[in-house]
Amino acid sequence: MSLADGDNAAMTAYHDHEWGFVTTDETATFELMVLEMMQAGLSWQTVLNKRAAFKSAFANYDLTQIADFKQPEIDTLMANAGIIRNKRKILATINNAQLLQKWHSAGQTVIAYLWSFVDYEPQNSQLRSMTDLPAQTDLSKRISKTLKKAGLSVFGAEHRLLLVTSAGHH
Repeated sequence: MSLADGDNAAMTAYHDHEWGFVTTDETATFELMVLEMMQAGLSWQTVLNKRAAFKSAFANYDLTQIADFKQPEIDTLMANAGIIRNKRKILATINNAQLLQKWHSAGQTVIAYLWSFVDYEPQNSQLRSMTDLPAQTDLSKRISKTLKKAGLSVFGAEHRLLLVTSAGHH
């Protein structure tokens, strides 16, 4: 049974083969962070439809390249009709890449950070449909608060819940 609503093949494939599956890939987790942040105020379908364009526009989510984005790259992103052209979200993505680069230099990863909230044990929420997913939980609020304190740009506990759930930490 798919958790995806509707008949959209891309949405069904995402929910059946990615969403909720444990990941230990730092780049894949950064991609999820970017996509979840870009979703703020929009539908996940909108973001999923633009996923390939995001990957291309954000240098395959290479932190080093994104961290070096300057005004010319920002202007290019703002002109790219294939992505969500929200300057605040684009600047937040660059900020997060810069911060995560510093984390990596210090031997820290976002994977370990997120897993630490669940004592490195996968959680099973037993969701039967997307309507069972709460807007936020105590865990997502705690993660959101500490991510903000660490300097990462986030757009609320709802999006942190989606991040941890989509990365298999639910």
